Amino acid sequence: MSSTATTTMLHTTLTLPSLAPPDSTIRAPKSEPESRPGLPRRSSSLHKLLITKLRPLPFQYMWSVWHSKSSASMPAPQAIPLTQAQQLDVYHLNLLVDSVADIGAFYRIFNNLPWSSVRQKDSIHIFRAGVRPLWEDEENRKGGRWLLRVRPDFESELDGTTTGLSNGKRKDVRTWEEVCLLCLGGELQSVIAQERDHILGVSFSPRNNFTHISIWTKQGDNQRSILLLERAILSGLSADLRPKSSADFNYRKHADKIGYTSGVGFPMIQSRQQLQVQMMGPFLPPLPSIGAAVMSRPGPIRALTVG
Repeated sequence: MSSTATTTMLHTTLTLPSLAPPDSTIRAPKSEPESRPGLPRRSSSLHKLLITKLRPLPFQYMWSVWHSKSSASMPAPQAIPLTQAQQLDVYHLNLLVDSVADIGAFYRIFNNLPWSSVRQKDSIHIFRAGVRPLWEDEENRKGGRWLLRVRPDFESELDGTTTGLSNGKRKDVRTWEEVCLLCLGGELQSVIAQERDHILGVSFSPRNNFTHISIWTKQGDNQRSILLLERAILSGLSADLRPKSSADFNYRKHADKIGYTSGVGFPMIQSRQQLQVQMMGPFLPPLPSIGAAVMSRPGPIRALTVG
């Protein structure tokens, strides 16, 4: 509105009462401007209050989102090791988002990525800023990862049968969401902090008949940290998402895989029970029934490859 029109309107408003009887209802417009100035101030204060009070708390660490894919020229599995240069030639890694600072930023990404459309042999990784999702990265070189192998089914919460949607998400996507929250939110990190170990990242990797969900740690030889983390993962997942056997839940050191594409896992020297007695002793209370079938399995932990 032009200044001339504004001046004319104000002049008309101010002169109308003088042209009307003293008790005329035309006086109403005069009181209207008096009540308006307070509304924007109250609205601004409320808006500022909502922004400051509802702003999500930042994660302990900054995270980055990566997409990796295998080249069409990927050679067939071989029994002989490939050099590091040969491996990098057939592995493409792209940075999608360089900073995920809080839960709001995470869900803006999670809710907009088509997880069911991620191609087989591709992976989506969420890693600490500055760490690449590669075994050869300096932070990962001496580490390993817990692997959950999940069928991408829609399971009934009542009888466990394969049905339609479960909360609108596939089982592997639901598991992936919970694993991300456990890792990015710092719950798993707090469990192994006393061991000076670190959660470096998580990966979502569709494969034949299964989706592989990996939790990468910095210290692959820290057996105490591995056991603490195992228990925290099992207790942190929803009951219907917990793995039923060690075939679907196992730990693997990167050093056992670097340079090989044979897809054959190596058994660990000791069983879970032996490791627990040797490393933990009476440190942990009796294990709960949750995940007992996995925790007390007497056989060796056999690693499953993610690649």
